[in-house]
Amino acid sequence: MAVCTMFLPLTALFLAAFASGTAEFVIAGVLPEMATDLGITIPIAGYTIGIAIGGPIVAVTTKKFLANR
Repeated sequence: MAVCTMFLPLTALFLAAFASGTAEFVIAGVLPEMATDLGITIPIAGYTIGIAIGGPIVAVTTKKFLANR
């Protein structure tokens, strides 16, 4: 039986979408408590979490693109 050539790309896409969606909902669920504990507003807490988590991920991900120039 022939293996479908789209199985691996579709599986990778599904896992990436699932992980991204799960991460967003987990942070959104605990954001009000985090903001209250830190004594800041919810929008500031969301921005801070986005910068603290997203910044290093983007830097590591794009590092190889900048090195090729």
